[in-house]
Amino acid sequence: MEVANDLKTASPLNLEGGNRQVAFATARGDTPSFSSDLVESPAPLSQEGAQYILGGASPGVRPNTTLSEELSQSYFASFIKDLSSSDDPLMKTAGAILARKQKHGNCNIDDAKDVDPWNRHDGVRRDVAICMQISNDAGILDEYIAFHWVQGVGKFVIYDDGSSDNIWSVLEKYVALGIVEYHNITGSPIHGTVNLQIGTMNKCFTMLRERAVEEGLRWIAFPDTDEFVLSSIPNETLSETLNKNYVGEACLRIHRTWYGSSFQHKKPSSLVTETYLMASNDYGGGIWNPKLIANIYPEGKPMNATALTVIHNFKDEDKIQCKLQQDIKDIRINHYLRSLEEYSKKSVYKDVMHEWLKEPLKQFFRRDFNLVSSPIAADYSCRVHALLEQIEEMKHAGKIPAVRRPEP
Repeated sequence: MEVANDLKTASPLNLEGGNRQVAFATARGDTPSFSSDLVESPAPLSQEGAQYILGGASPGVRPNTTLSEELSQSYFASFIKDLSSSDDPLMKTAGAILARKQKHGNCNIDDAKDVDPWNRHDGVRRDVAICMQISNDAGILDEYIAFHWVQGVGKFVIYDDGSSDNIWSVLEKYVALGIVEYHNITGSPIHGTVNLQIGTMNKCFTMLRERAVEEGLRWIAFPDTDEFVLSSIPNETLSETLNKNYVGEACLRIHRTWYGSSFQHKKPSSLVTETYLMASNDYGGGIWNPKLIANIYPEGKPMNATALTVIHNFKDEDKIQCKLQQDIKDIRINHYLRSLEEYSKKSVYKDVMHEWLKEPLKQFFRRDFNLVSSPIAADYSCRVHALLEQIEEMKHAGKIPAVRRPEP
């Protein structure tokens, strides 16, 4: 990308000129190239400063000369501050990305790898299970499983409702490792209905409660594949937060923070959690129904739940009191709308269940919230990349046995 010599402004951030292009490039992870002309400017963010921030040689500066550490930090802080205070949502996103890089440093996948990161005996407590019903979600499942593995989820029970996107090619390796338990419900007479989903979630809930001691489980969550569950506490897993603060609760009802498209029309090649950073608000969107996390063994309380009436709550007659979102500030669910391209495909796959998805454009723009930058899940991107690279290496090295797909 060529950036013209319009960085010579008296403002740290020229939203109408080259600095806006710098922000766009930063948001995409590009490295812009600058003109070789030296620009003398009193601006706090000069051409040299902008290039220094993004990496590479600074035009107008001798090859063996760099800006002082103090000056570079000043440029960086000024740039982030102006981006973050901009009224332009994409500029805010770029500011969030830079702030995260400043806090966590650049991702080095090799440094993030463990000797065996998919080993259950790696010291990470994984007593959370996820029950879900899916249909044609192959494109997100690798990231989804790796992300939640980092969060302390050790079991994924997946009911496949007639996927036609070769989903088994993704899940096979996780089934072989005992991480995913796969149930093929293709051909169900109530395919694509809410009643089918309620039925499968109840089967999963009952089954995992019976096997909880054997499998070392304590928590069961019921998110969809576009919903990422995580702790809001830095460097703390979902499992750690649940066991530290909620062992006496029978269940938690978590509202979803709704993430928009971040102005992506096509499906990007990067991770969902590092691409879609713009949300409805910074925490607990409160839109539509909350999602449920159940405690199999609440301390001091009986777990009398018999069934879910919907995937969001237990039967009223069970009289189960769940802790509500307004009292939960350290666990969140990020719901990702994703790009227009991905949403349109979802509307084709799920039109049996949701009539409103037959108008994908109308419904997409109705739900495309890009109001604030909220990149908390992106902090795990380096670890997720490392896990995905490692499991592919294990697969190609023949360390993961082939598994036959179960028949319906």
